[in-house]
Amino acid sequence: NLPVFILIPVALGILNTRVLNQFHRQVVVLIFVLAAILTPGPDIASQLLLAIPLLILFELTLVASFFTERVLKKKKQTVAVS
Repeated sequence: NLPVFILIPVALGILNTRVLNQFHRQVVVLIFVLAAILTPGPDIASQLLLAIPLLILFELTLVASFFTERVLKKKKQTVAVS
């Protein structure tokens, strides 16, 4: 769900990778806070088992949004030229 919620606004031009990179630290903290809230126990291992995949998914979404922006920019340039 995370990639969908990030890639759709990027594809629509509402959000861009520059803004996502500006708030990168806040997102990392938010992911760890959510992992601490959502895990049933107080142990750090279960929190990390939830937070690390979310962090990887977020980073992959950043890469995908960069390429999505790039493709859309090329399409706009091609349409403008023809």
